Amino acid sequence: MEDAARPLNKRGRKGAAAIGTWMEEEGLRPSLVLCSSARRTRETLELLHGALGARVPIQIEPGLYLADTASLLARLRHIPREVPSALVIAHNPGLQELVAELAAAPGAASTGTRARLHRKFPTAALARFRLKLDDWGSLSPDAPAGTIKLLKVISPAQLGVGKDS
Repeated sequence: MEDAARPLNKRGRKGAAAIGTWMEEEGLRPSLVLCSSARRTRETLELLHGALGARVPIQIEPGLYLADTASLLARLRHIPREVPSALVIAHNPGLQELVAELAAAPGAASTGTRARLHRKFPTAALARFRLKLDDWGSLSPDAPAGTIKLLKVISPAQLGVGKDS
C-alpha cells in the first residue's frame, strides 16, 4: 500500500481519540488546523473533531505530507498574523524535529525535555507552545528568550493509552 494511503492502526486511533478528549477537557481549540493530506492524518483529524468544533478552519495540505522541519517552519511562517493559534497534524521525523527545534529556543524548555524530544515524539503526541510573536513570519528557534515556551507535551501513553489498551 502506498504510504500516503495507509490508514491509522488501532493504536493510532485510540491515541488520537485520547488526545482529542484531553484537548476538549483542557479547552484547547486552535484557531486554524493545518493537516497533511495523508489518510492517517486526516483520520487523526476526524478523531479530534469533538475538540475542534465546527467553526475551526481546516486546511488539508499535500505539502505537509512527510514535510521536513524547514518546510513545516516555512508553512507556519505563512499563517496570517490575525490567526492566534494553530494545530499542525503532520508526520515524523519532520514534526518531531520541529518540536525539538522550537523547544531549543532560549528559555523554551529544560535540557531534559529537549533531550527527550530528540529521542522520541510518539504517534499522536501533542506539543503545546506559547508564542509571544507579533507575526507568524518571525517564528524562529533563534527568537529572543521568552518568545517561545513549551507548555506541555502529552502523549497517549500519559493518558493511559498503551500498546495493550
